[in-house]
Amino acid sequence: NSKRFASHPCCRQAENSIWYDKLHSDQFHIRYYIGQLIGIWTLGLLAPFTARFRTVNQNPLPTEPTLQPYGINYCDSYAINHFDSNVTKKLYQIWQFHQSLHIKFTYHHIQYTVFLFLFSYVLLFSFEPIYDDKSSIHPAEIYVILSVTCMLIEEIRIFFSQDSLSLMGKCYNYFGYFFKQLCLISFILFYIGLILRFKANGYSETFQAARVFLGYDLWLWWMRSLSFITVSPFLGPHLVSIGKMLKNLAFFAIFIAVMMTAYGVASRSMAFYGTFPFTGRDIFKAILYPVYYLLYTNLSGELSGLDESTYDTTSIATHVLLAFHMLLINVLLVNLLIAMFNQSFQDVQSIQTDIWNYQQYAVVREYYDRPPLFLPFSTI
Repeated sequence: NSKRFASHPCCRQAENSIWYDKLHSDQFHIRYYIGQLIGIWTLGLLAPFTARFRTVNQNPLPTEPTLQPYGINYCDSYAINHFDSNVTKKLYQIWQFHQSLHIKFTYHHIQYTVFLFLFSYVLLFSFEPIYDDKSSIHPAEIYVILSVTCMLIEEIRIFFSQDSLSLMGKCYNYFGYFFKQLCLISFILFYIGLILRFKANGYSETFQAARVFLGYDLWLWWMRSLSFITVSPFLGPHLVSIGKMLKNLAFFAIFIAVMMTAYGVASRSMAFYGTFPFTGRDIFKAILYPVYYLLYTNLSGELSGLDESTYDTTSIATHVLLAFHMLLINVLLVNLLIAMFNQSFQDVQSIQTDIWNYQQYAVVREYYDRPPLFLPFSTI
């Protein structure tokens, strides 16, 4: 019902007015796009000359005082001449430009893109250990640390500024959004990796652990960037489709894991008995890991390993077991999973417009209270 309400023309018109604020809502011409880009890249200084603002038709206020000579009027509202000066108007338009939710979103998008590229650069080319006698921190790494800290402060502000009064209500509303869950995990992994990074001395296991934590953290930050496509009416609803498919995949992962374990244990007990020690790492490497790639029909390594069996009886039995396993996994379960994926996609496609309108409502609510400019200036 909430999605249908958000799709009502009245709600759409109100959201559109709030989204552009004092900027004109008709920004689809190429020259208006260029004008906005010029205003953004000049931090709004040229926005009064390049951006398109709303035109408000108002009757001019009288410039003469209305105070009567025989009385006192405390509501003398004649226009102040110096306020209508051209300089004051341009300064006010600069302020209006930065208050637009559309511009806030663009600033945030640009800042997040710069953050991702610098974070990737740090981990790929300038992530060196810190020794006792010298420091090896690249300026890009300092910017990444500052950006993540400012984003954490901003998320804390968003969490406590929610409408819910109780802490449980705030947690339910905040973490009900999937990308907020990714955000929490990203912050945790980043600061764990950062602590290990400064704790390590030279190329040690601690430093390699820091690299692993930050590598996974960077992957999550890239995944979180998908939240920006919710403003697209063509791509935004597909995020909901992906979420439904992930739920279906999590349900089927139980069946797939059971069948993989069953085949792996049975086949290794016949063809590879006594070839690996009883340790967790060797069991995973010999039983579970090779069987996982059978999902992608990678049979060359499995077939060659089964053919090396000393006894013909064992070789034939393992090949028969492999045939039944491939029939169950790659034919039955995988096709059933594809059918469920298709059903989820069709369900979302039928209400695609309602879903996107509700996503727009969520974006408007998020950026309505956001400060203008970009991090770290918005935090200040």
